[in-house]
Amino acid sequence: MSEFADLNDLLDRYADSSEENGLRRIAKAATAVRDRLATLMAQTTTAEDPSGLVQATVRFDGQVTSVYISSHAARRFDGAGLGRACRDAVLAAREQAGQALADEMQQLSGVRPGDSVDIDAHLARLRRLTEGA
Repeated sequence: MSEFADLNDLLDRYADSSEENGLRRIAKAATAVRDRLATLMAQTTTAEDPSGLVQATVRFDGQVTSVYISSHAARRFDGAGLGRACRDAVLAAREQAGQALADEMQQLSGVRPGDSVDIDAHLARLRRLTEGA
């Protein structure tokens, strides 16, 4: 079971309760979800510009961690061309990171494309929790 599924299960079980043990378990599960998301967002992916001479590495949260410019790129491109190659590499890496993040979130949440999700039920559950706080 994923961290999200555990939290959902606990919310279903204890949403209408003020049982201290249940609230502690919800807090622990919420912390596990937060930690899992932090770990996920810190993962990186690397992509190249179309020429293959410039590489960028970005975290799943979009932060650029490095850009590698090969010696061939420095000789092949003028300043503007090198800037475009760097931009293209960063954009490619961010797109790749976004897709990887979407795939991971899909796996963690258990919700697949086309699945029916009862948003109103989730919102009602959150309202009950916040009103009880």
